[in-house]
Amino acid sequence: MEHTQYSRNKLVNTLLKIGHGKFEIYLEPGLLANQAEPELLGHFIAWNDKNGKVRDSKIALPVIALRGLKESDGDLKENAIAHLMRLSPRDLVRAYDFNKTLSAAGKRISGNRHRLFEPALKRYLQVREENPKWWDRTVLQHRRAMKHLYRIAHYKGSERAVAVLWDEQYPARSIFATVAALRTMPANEAASAILNKNIPLEVAIGAVAKAKDKDIVLALIEGMSGNQLITNSQFLQRLGVGSDPILKASYDAAIERAKKSGKVETLKAGRAAETITDETMAAKLTGLQQTKTRQLGGIDGDWAVLADCSGSMAASIELGRKIAALIAEQVKGAVYLIFFNVAPTFIEVTGLSYDQILEKTKRIHADGGTAVGCGLDYLRAKGVTVQGIAIASDGGDNTPPRFHMAYPAYVKAMEIEPTAYLFHVEGEQDTLTPCCQLAGIQLERFEMGKDVDYYSLPNLVSTLRTNRYSLVDEIMATELLTLEKVFAQKEVIA
Repeated sequence: MEHTQYSRNKLVNTLLKIGHGKFEIYLEPGLLANQAEPELLGHFIAWNDKNGKVRDSKIALPVIALRGLKESDGDLKENAIAHLMRLSPRDLVRAYDFNKTLSAAGKRISGNRHRLFEPALKRYLQVREENPKWWDRTVLQHRRAMKHLYRIAHYKGSERAVAVLWDEQYPARSIFATVAALRTMPANEAASAILNKNIPLEVAIGAVAKAKDKDIVLALIEGMSGNQLITNSQFLQRLGVGSDPILKASYDAAIERAKKSGKVETLKAGRAAETITDETMAAKLTGLQQTKTRQLGGIDGDWAVLADCSGSMAASIELGRKIAALIAEQVKGAVYLIFFNVAPTFIEVTGLSYDQILEKTKRIHADGGTAVGCGLDYLRAKGVTVQGIAIASDGGDNTPPRFHMAYPAYVKAMEIEPTAYLFHVEGEQDTLTPCCQLAGIQLERFEMGKDVDYYSLPNLVSTLRTNRYSLVDEIMATELLTLEKVFAQKEVIA
């Protein structure tokens, strides 16, 4: 049971990685899951839809899950198709293309693909047609993708859909007619139209002749989603948002709206803040990131973050800071950041932001040997109890006290067995993992690679648990999705 549970958690953590459009990174673990435990993968897709922040996995995993299923797995097939039907048209086309790539490589869907996919896709299009405003906005943003989906579904569409999509004949008072007229409108009239019609940012910028007009910029900010606001903050800074009181007030209000949105990517704001020279705008973006991180939730107990600061370990120093900040912003318990080479440097970071942690640790530098267990020995000597341990290191544990020896001593002294996670970066040979395996210590390993992907980090940190079985229990408790539930919801996707 112990070994099975470890394999499950390792699989789940792999599936939370970000592919940056390369869906193939999910293929091996996804196919492995579908072969070993297809029900786990099905429930993970449902759990990921509600809790995950990685769009790539939401596109790739349902496609992969359709491989190798049996006739008796009808609920799992429907779950996969239903989650595909929750995608935007552009992402649904990407999923379809990924499916074609897999089929061309010999990894075909079991059963009749057309019997599974095309009726659902036809209903996907019809549900939008039944709500003309929703359909219009979808076409405005995803015209090419929508045309492609109609072809895939072998569905001509309603009379109105044919007129708009294929004949480019637009109803007189539709959003299409408004967009076409934006270029000739006075600035204040165009701004009013953008707001009243809720015209998407990318469409409005391309359609308005004087995008730099103050009224236009104000309207654009008012209409932006949280992710659009973050992505376009540099553009807005160039338009003078930071120096104009009215535009600045509008930008601040948009930041507050973004804090309440469930669709804003967690670390996106922090990365954007690094590119902004306006200190006030940058501070607002940093505050947005901290709010979104706190909203992830799900981490309990007290935690120790052991960050390797031995020679050539600058990457793990920064990684340790990020992990500690993410835990501190989500957990209700205490968080201790301990930098180690052959001796520990102990810092309590409970409730601190990344910037505060960075200030406290700005003089930490990489030097010396590696004794991963020294931080744990320090906690044992001080009588500090933690339920979870996160290690940022290459695993080159070569100097006493070594972790696989310090951990049993800590467990015996504190009468608690904390869960342990290794966020592995490239460097020296990893001796920590095999020594823990030989000692019977369960160590979850996240592969961070040479260049740490900070976009995937919040997703990994959000899976940390003080009970090694609880994450899988949460996943299996998430209900599978049905097509009926998907199509009963209106305007879920743009």
